Amino acid sequence: MKRMLRRIIVIGLILATSLTVIGQNEAIDPLNLDPAFVVASVDSEEITARLLDTEANLPYTLLQIKEANEGFYELLLSSQKGYDFLYEYKKRVLLRIIDARVLIDYAKENGVAINDQDVKGYVNTFLNELLASNNLSEDEFEQYIMTQGYESLNDYKIHLALQRKLTLANYGLMNQLFDDVNVNESEIDEYIEENPIDSEESNSVHLAHILINDPGKASEIMDMINRIGFSAAVIEYSQDELTKSNNGDLGWIERGIFPEFDKAFEKKPGDVFGPVKTELGYHIIKVLGFSGGEFGEENMRSEVRQQLKRQKQFTLWENWMRNEFPAIKDTYDIKMFF
Repeated sequence: MKRMLRRIIVIGLILATSLTVIGQNEAIDPLNLDPAFVVASVDSEEITARLLDTEANLPYTLLQIKEANEGFYELLLSSQKGYDFLYEYKKRVLLRIIDARVLIDYAKENGVAINDQDVKGYVNTFLNELLASNNLSEDEFEQYIMTQGYESLNDYKIHLALQRKLTLANYGLMNQLFDDVNVNESEIDEYIEENPIDSEESNSVHLAHILINDPGKASEIMDMINRIGFSAAVIEYSQDELTKSNNGDLGWIERGIFPEFDKAFEKKPGDVFGPVKTELGYHIIKVLGFSGGEFGEENMRSEVRQQLKRQKQFTLWENWMRNEFPAIKDTYDIKMFF
């Protein structure tokens, strides 16, 4: 706790003194504004210095620079170039806040649900879970958050609320604009092939088998598999007429459903082992692949489909932000006073 309080004092000293070394003769010091000062507006919705300072978090940034490179830190606070650098940094943060406000407003205008009460509920739930998982009181967490450059816990809540609204706006607009993005089966197959599931993480295994009655023939069949391949050996030896015409494919089997086959989870794709005895006879098993989903192959493919769709949407979203968003932004009445 003493170390935490020392960091709070250091941040306070940086904020109170260092930021006014350069530019202290200016009528308004951009690096040390009154929290109520209006730095910009979007369609008459004001953005205050308090929000800008919260998002820029300059005291904590300077503290990190001081700890990493004190010479650079001194240069920033003792030269006009350093002052200009910090001023430019805050301007860029302000431009990001303006972009966020425009995106949030544009999303609301296009039917994306961004409700202040829901956002407040999300922030409170997030903080309550964070406090509980770290066994902290609200006062203890506020002291910690002050070591991260925030003036108070309330300022941190404002930061969380803005980020939550922006996330809802981004994903809501992305889903609206690019909902028709398709992922075909071959793309899913290619992804699974390039990102195989570890057998230890898997709940389902894809198997093929050769069913025989005489375990004494297992060695002979293993030799033939090495010579002619598993599929040809299925046709030559398997007594399972249901799978014989399909390379012996048993489909996906969940862990524990047929305990005799669970040995497959100790193997790798492509491994052949056996014989394994069941009430049907003796099985020579080939492992074709693993699925990590709790509900097997179908669930895994659905998850991969959603993941690949989201990747495509992100690419389209980045292009939209780069090429389409600037024209939308121009339709808003944006004023900067910073």
